[in-house]
Amino acid sequence: MASDEHVALLKQGVAVWNEWRLKNPDIRPDLSEADLKNAHLCAANLGGRDLTEVKEADFIGADLRGADLRGADLRGADFSTEADLSAYLIACYNANLTAYFTEEPTADTRRTHIQIVLTSPDASGVSYVTYVRRERVTGANLSGADLRQANLSAANLRWADLSYANMVGANLREAKFREADLRGADLSGVDLSGTNLFEANLGGANLSEANLGEADLTGADLGGADLRKANLGSAKLWEANLTRANLTEASLRQAYVSSADLSGADLNKARLSSTIFNSANLTAANLTRANLFEASLFQANLTEAKLTSADLFRANLTEANLTDANLTGAVLRAAILISTNLTGADLTGCVVYGVSAWGLKLERTKQENLVITPREEAALTVDNIEVAQFIYLLLHNQKIRDVIDTIGKKGVLLLGRFTEGRIAILERLREKLRGLGYVPMVFNFDKPETKDFTETVRLLANLSRFVIVDITNPRSTPLELQATVPDTMVPFVPILQNGEESFAMFVDLKNKYDWVLKDVIVYPSVDRLIEVLEHEIIGPAEAKFSELLSRRTEQLRLKKV
Repeated sequence: MASDEHVALLKQGVAVWNEWRLKNPDIRPDLSEADLKNAHLCAANLGGRDLTEVKEADFIGADLRGADLRGADLRGADFSTEADLSAYLIACYNANLTAYFTEEPTADTRRTHIQIVLTSPDASGVSYVTYVRRERVTGANLSGADLRQANLSAANLRWADLSYANMVGANLREAKFREADLRGADLSGVDLSGTNLFEANLGGANLSEANLGEADLTGADLGGADLRKANLGSAKLWEANLTRANLTEASLRQAYVSSADLSGADLNKARLSSTIFNSANLTAANLTRANLFEASLFQANLTEAKLTSADLFRANLTEANLTDANLTGAVLRAAILISTNLTGADLTGCVVYGVSAWGLKLERTKQENLVITPREEAALTVDNIEVAQFIYLLLHNQKIRDVIDTIGKKGVLLLGRFTEGRIAILERLREKLRGLGYVPMVFNFDKPETKDFTETVRLLANLSRFVIVDITNPRSTPLELQATVPDTMVPFVPILQNGEESFAMFVDLKNKYDWVLKDVIVYPSVDRLIEVLEHEIIGPAEAKFSELLSRRTEQLRLKKV
């Protein structure tokens, strides 16, 4: 219990109290459990060599601006502001009603509603509900107070004004700072693990090397705060404001940072493994050399972010926006990039081994020297992230190489418009080619004419040993052949059903490119076409293939003059 003498001295005023402390330095004041509500203690000396005992004291609404609380024992002290509901409780008693109440926040952060539910024992099931508006007056004023080494563990500092207070070395474990004003406060090196800082204002505060592990910083304002080397592991930072905050070498492992604003924040060398940044704003943030192992950046905004040499191993960047971001030298091993926007991004020198890349936006993206091999293998680079995985599989998967090699040796592309009345031609050709050991690939132009098939035809043709093209229908293949034949040096064997005419420009293709066989095979029926397939089609096509192969491998002839 508090000393009545000490409480009386304090209530005479700060000047009297400080003079008494000065004259009696060896006396340890005892203000424990004292009622100091709304006391004016501005610049009061409550610290010093002989620490003031103020455990569980009531400081509700007290003015402690600039007070000296160094080393004071403030465990369990209450610095918050509560509503006085005594009048309502008396009214309930007189009306023989049972009352209980809960708080409900309003749009105005300076007010809250008290919901009072009144239940009458005489009218079963009948209840009356009323809302009382309460002004949220700020809590105790500790602005600029010296709280170095003070013990504030489990203290209630809700709504308290601690702006520019010095709390270095204070014990703040499990203290309640909900909606407190901590702007510019010095909390460097302080243990705030598990602390409730919900919607607290920590703008510009010094939290360097502070321990904020598992702290609740939901909706807190940390704009411009110094969090260098701070521990925020498993902290809740949902919708927090961290704009321009300094998080250099800070640890946010497994922290929940979804929907937070980190625009312009400095996260250089930060430890961010398994951190959840879903829908977070990281515009222009500095993540140079940051460790983002298994971090989730789903729908995060990383526009113009600097990720130079960052480790994004197994990170999830699905639907993330990396427009104009700098990822030079970043590690994207096994990262997930699905529908990721990389417009204008710089991926030079990125390690993309094992990356999952689907539906990327790559307009203006700089892709040079992308490493597609693991660290233990000699570096192999490509200049396109979308083909990186395919190239690696070609080099390391024997089955894929065998498939491609088989297609190159035995693949035959069948082109034409095979409508319902002519589908039998397609089926018979495919069956016969299979029987002869070939791998038929069918491309039927009986599709919507608005679709462009050029790239598909070109790719399949380049994989084939030769192409059989049915030019029976004048609308069948003219555009695709004109785009494919000039750049695809494989044998093209034209076939034509008796009584039909080919499209006019096919003659020009035959005359310009000698890999288009000169003889057009005119067939009267499907049976006859299959009968002459080996002699009139396959034989000439294989001969032309050998000729073209010799031409490709022909040595350069030198003529000395």
